[in-house]
Amino acid sequence: MSDKTILMDIVKRIREIHLDKSGKLDPIPTSEDIYRRHLSNICNSEKQCMDFLRMLEEAHFLFAMTLVEPDEALMIPGVEGYIVTEPVVLRNLRARATSELEQSYEQQFYQRKQATTIIRELLPRARSFNNTPLGRALNMAVMLQQFEHILVNEFEQYTDTWKSRKLMELMPGGSPDAETPSLSEGDFDPPPAGPGTPNAPLRAVDTDAVQEIQQMDQSGRWGDAVQKFGVEFLLRIHFRKYEFDKVAWLIKTGKLAAEKDLRYVRDTLRTMESRVDRDFRLREFTKPMVELKRAAQIKLNRIHQLRKSAVTDEDETV
Repeated sequence: MSDKTILMDIVKRIREIHLDKSGKLDPIPTSEDIYRRHLSNICNSEKQCMDFLRMLEEAHFLFAMTLVEPDEALMIPGVEGYIVTEPVVLRNLRARATSELEQSYEQQFYQRKQATTIIRELLPRARSFNNTPLGRALNMAVMLQQFEHILVNEFEQYTDTWKSRKLMELMPGGSPDAETPSLSEGDFDPPPAGPGTPNAPLRAVDTDAVQEIQQMDQSGRWGDAVQKFGVEFLLRIHFRKYEFDKVAWLIKTGKLAAEKDLRYVRDTLRTMESRVDRDFRLREFTKPMVELKRAAQIKLNRIHQLRKSAVTDEDETV
């Protein structure tokens, strides 16, 4: 079975879970058990399953929402929920999530309120309800509302044509056919060299100092992931999960150093800042976003200074 066939089967199965009327299944499958309960017979491992889900999210076949924030101090693992990006399905799930939020609130506070009122009341202190039934219901209701807005405002990126083309680009080798190797096996050729990779083409003004500062540390698991998926794909995953501290750490440790990648970080942050009014959770990360943008800009300024210095030195020798 080709990877593309498996990917489309995953989407089909998640859709069927959403539409299940038996009452035996939770309407939104989660990272807690999606592999064990629903996908173990078509994915070779849980790692491959998670890789496929991330790819489908990147290609806009799926939305991923954080239902439980990870908390190392309390040993709480994060929990993600997966939803197909289809308006009718989203509408039905949102109606159900709204009802569940109202019921959860009433059970905990013995008061009846509308979902919109509950969201306004609880969202500023959402972290205090983390890993509770009410916290899950709150996250679910808020994110489903956001996803509906995304489908309306960015509809061109959720057409079948756009999604299929994007998935083609993300597949190893760019060709989703029967010969495409599995994502988790690591037996396919790395992507073509680009800025920040050892064989990247150099600009004429790139001195040894410029090359050195852009040399990316590809050791360890990060390097393996870069070879498999590329830097931009991995960064998008971090940004979708609001992991700004991790991206800042990648920059500070030299694992993210190429000018192209640093510009991508900076420009993505600018875009996200313009959408704070549409993403309530993003407001919680204002400080990490500012610090990350500063780290990227400092590195970009250093590259620019070295390149400018190289041009000046060359002019003086003429």
